[in-house]
Amino acid sequence: MPLLSSLPPPPPLTTTSSSSSPPLSIRTNLSFSSISKTHSLSSTLRLFHLLPFHDTVTFNTAISAALRHRRPLISVRLFLSLLDSASHPDPITFRLVLTAVSELKNRALFVQIHGWLVKIGGFGGSLCESDLLVLGTKMIGIYCMLGLERDALKVFDEMPHKDEMAYSTIMVGLNKAGLFDKALKVFVEMTIHDNVEINPHLYSSALNACSCSSNLLMGKQIQAHVIKSGFESDPFVGTGLVDLYTKNGNINCAKIVLFNISEPNIISWNKFLAGNLTGTECLELFSLMRESGVIPDKITFGAVFQSLKDPNLSPFVTKQLHSLALKMIKNPFSDVFVTSALFDAYINKGCFSEAKSVVEQMKEKDDGAYNIIIQGAGLVEKGYKYFKYISNPTINHCACLIDMLGRAGRHKEAIGILTKMPFSPNENIYSSLLAASCSYKNIELGEYCAKELFKLNKKDSGNYIALSNLYASVGKWDKVREIRKLMRFETGKKERGVSWITRVNEGNIIFSSEKNVHYSQFPLILKIRLTYTHLTKYHNYTQVNYLPLN
Repeated sequence: MPLLSSLPPPPPLTTTSSSSSPPLSIRTNLSFSSISKTHSLSSTLRLFHLLPFHDTVTFNTAISAALRHRRPLISVRLFLSLLDSASHPDPITFRLVLTAVSELKNRALFVQIHGWLVKIGGFGGSLCESDLLVLGTKMIGIYCMLGLERDALKVFDEMPHKDEMAYSTIMVGLNKAGLFDKALKVFVEMTIHDNVEINPHLYSSALNACSCSSNLLMGKQIQAHVIKSGFESDPFVGTGLVDLYTKNGNINCAKIVLFNISEPNIISWNKFLAGNLTGTECLELFSLMRESGVIPDKITFGAVFQSLKDPNLSPFVTKQLHSLALKMIKNPFSDVFVTSALFDAYINKGCFSEAKSVVEQMKEKDDGAYNIIIQGAGLVEKGYKYFKYISNPTINHCACLIDMLGRAGRHKEAIGILTKMPFSPNENIYSSLLAASCSYKNIELGEYCAKELFKLNKKDSGNYIALSNLYASVGKWDKVREIRKLMRFETGKKERGVSWITRVNEGNIIFSSEKNVHYSQFPLILKIRLTYTHLTKYHNYTQVNYLPLN
């Protein structure tokens, strides 16, 4: 394919095709267009080469046919042939070739075409305002798709006129790239400087930027703008507001917004169900959704299954919802998210056989499915078996297997996997083994893992605390003080920990292990110490130095 830069610039651009051809050209192009829509691409291209002449419309028809058959490279080659001919590209040609380049996802080629357009004056006044707007918006979208957001912003800023589509395209692109502050800046500039009518899609993009960046203050300002514009009942806008409030933990506001939507769709409900709800709240909302006539999908059941970890819910509720998912969704467990959520719910309730059956229902097991199986509680041999099924295990698979063996107390096997795997162990692997050593009071393993963790990250206070707790569990108090001192030296002072006791009808009494305890707490602390002494001396109670609250 010749480089665009090597081509001589064509004659001045015109927005209409050549009219010097005889009327026969119009009939020919109409017939060619009809044939290209009903025949194969190879037949269309053979006919194209047999035509006695090719004008701009002929080339556009052939390029469009190649795009319809998903052959963007052929479209680009036809475009280059057009540049070598006596015909001149028009705005339709540019739209088609930009579509082809976007499908190819070829950065170098796209930048060349953009440069060529600037060189021939395509963006210098030769095109009418509407053509400039369409091409500029399309180029913004392609730049964002290629990960060139700065170039997209440059094109956007240089556009003489912008409409709602241009603003929507740049904001969506910036949001996908995680540039939420820049997306909000574009939105603010639009409301201040440009006379653009803000539609629900623009509000939705702005609210998405607020929710992803946890910018609740800006989100509330946009909500005020929404109410003023009368779009508070729009499903797109309402869903964005629900997502904003649920991600920021304001469930009451999210509920108000949801019930203000004229017709909440499945996305609106799913955003709310995925919020920080208790199991009871999630089930009540799920019932309301079904009563409203909205049919749940896989994402809905995944969110509901996640809420079933609530200790106030019985295993029977989990089994009911499991049956409902099988009844309402086709192949519900083809989705790893749904399977993992239900698996965790069953494990949390101690229903290990049901958890095992959930994974076995998956027809095709991918990496995520194998990770779920390997991590299953009480299924060590099964986990080993499924691990051996994986032809090319990744470091995540190995980490799951090591974690499973560590939890089961099979530490020698875990170390064997660690030393034989073709990867360098990471912090997650050593951390899981350190936690396992604390559970089984394996000093040798704990010291080894802590040493490796200190090499990888000296600043993580959690590693020092875990090793300190391990020493405390076996009564090595000199080592505890030594590790605590080392932690303060390496990481700085740890955030102060607190403890509490709940007294009937008196709420929680909170106190700290630090020396600066309020004088009002002294009587309570004295009672605790006296009670502890009494229990250990006269009732043979065993001291528990560390209890992990997992």
